[in-house]
Amino acid sequence: MTDKLLITIDFAPNTGGVARYLSGYAKKNEFDVLACGKSEGVEENIFRKSLLWRMWPKWLPLLFWGFLYSRKYKEIAISHILPVGYAALLSGKKYTVILHGLDILSAGKNSWKRFWSKMILERADKIIANSKATGELLYKIFGNPYRYEVEYPMIKPMPEGARNPKEKYSLSGFKVILSLGRLVKRKGQEKIIRLMPRILDAVPNAVFLIAGGGEERENLEQTAQEMQLQDRVIFLGKVKEAELPDLYSACDVFVLTALPSKDNWEGFGMVCLEAAYFGKPVVVANVGGLPEAVENEKTGFVVKNDEELLEKIVLLLKDEESAKKMGEEGKRWVNDKFLISNF
Repeated sequence: MTDKLLITIDFAPNTGGVARYLSGYAKKNEFDVLACGKSEGVEENIFRKSLLWRMWPKWLPLLFWGFLYSRKYKEIAISHILPVGYAALLSGKKYTVILHGLDILSAGKNSWKRFWSKMILERADKIIANSKATGELLYKIFGNPYRYEVEYPMIKPMPEGARNPKEKYSLSGFKVILSLGRLVKRKGQEKIIRLMPRILDAVPNAVFLIAGGGEERENLEQTAQEMQLQDRVIFLGKVKEAELPDLYSACDVFVLTALPSKDNWEGFGMVCLEAAYFGKPVVVANVGGLPEAVENEKTGFVVKNDEELLEKIVLLLKDEESAKKMGEEGKRWVNDKFLISNF
């Protein structure tokens, strides 16, 4: 047990970027964790409680458990301004607010939320943003009287992938473009599907591998079928964490082409770091904090439109030397700046 507690409604075994960010944050900074859900086996320094319920206000159990547990600690950190910020105020302790982007948008939606959000931010001992772009979003929504620090996501060391990972996915001899993430409109997987005929003109053995589940899967599959790309756009569905090393190792280029959204936010893009950890070049859209997850023209490319996206994907698939060089640079970059050594 430490003297610091992180309170969050989004934590492992959730597989999203926020949950994984917080897992790394807690490990790196030696926080105990109060999180939603039921324990599965022994979880060192992690306390699981039902922090939300169906009745209004949904977050009332969060106040109870947050107050009860925070009494034992000198310092607390919270993820998401609302509703977890209410527990921070109630605790009477010094607290840190960790921002991811979507929580800022949500907190600014009405006058009630804005009032409490400003109070939570003003009384915080420290404010942490997961990227410079997220910090700028804070200023855009709430003005700029707040000082924040940027603390980028960190990833844990991962095991090596299979020696012949493409064989696992029956993709020997193919050039593999990989997308990993929830299948929702803002993630932009449809962009790549619609570019595939032109990619195939330049790289006939290209294939687009889509990992993840979500509400857009049926629409994406229908788009691929209408374009007669069933054999070149492959849907894997949700993948387990243990499968990630093989998946990253199997690809030749990793893409995250999120779309701008007024209602959602790409705070950073941890999957870009993971792909780079396996020596893969990364192509991202110039949206939110994604440009901060790539060293443009060193570890991959930040693209501004579909034509540039097409150009860079084709370049990396055809020019193996450039792709290898960028991948190696990305691996060094991640190991130097984003790896948690004590995981």
